[in-house]
Amino acid sequence: GPAGSAAVDVRLPDGSTQKMSSTVAYAVNKEMHNAAGSDARAAYLGTTGESSPGHPWTSVSAVDLKTGDVVQWAEGSALVVVTDGSPHILEGGKLVPLDPASPSANHGAFQGYYHPTGADLTVSPNPAPAGRTPGRGQHHARAAGNSVPRGDPVTGRDTLVRPHHYPPICRRNPHPGSQVTPNLVQNDP
Repeated sequence: GPAGSAAVDVRLPDGSTQKMSSTVAYAVNKEMHNAAGSDARAAYLGTTGESSPGHPWTSVSAVDLKTGDVVQWAEGSALVVVTDGSPHILEGGKLVPLDPASPSANHGAFQGYYHPTGADLTVSPNPAPAGRTPGRGQHHARAAGNSVPRGDPVTGRDTLVRPHHYPPICRRNPHPGSQVTPNLVQNDP
């Protein structure tokens, strides 16, 4: 998935273009090519928008829906795209007017609307802008007054999404400069 959350333009199925964070754009593009229906949770997998202790999904009301938010039913989810002020969902790669009571696919009972906090433009695993001193576990709340938990409540560890760090190569090969190929050297008698 994308590493940053810079603003990008995305062409929607209705031909219009909308500016959104690269994380939301990634999920929207994935859902525009989802011929099987809709799966907002899968669309955010592997991105900062994925639901995690560091970037939880927060409940939002219908009037606060934004592109990239998620409508959740008992047996499925869909990505919300707001065009011309009215909410739609991406279903089978098409924009469908949002009607939580009767989704076009049978997803079961309506459960709520959610905002992936990790998909916001302000959330980025990249270094902070000049003049700021980033601290461990530093998060940006979506709006003033929203408290975003710092770190994993169980382990107390920082849960910001960062690139994977693999152990140094020297743990696997004591001589990183040499190519060791065992069982290929034959000693002639």
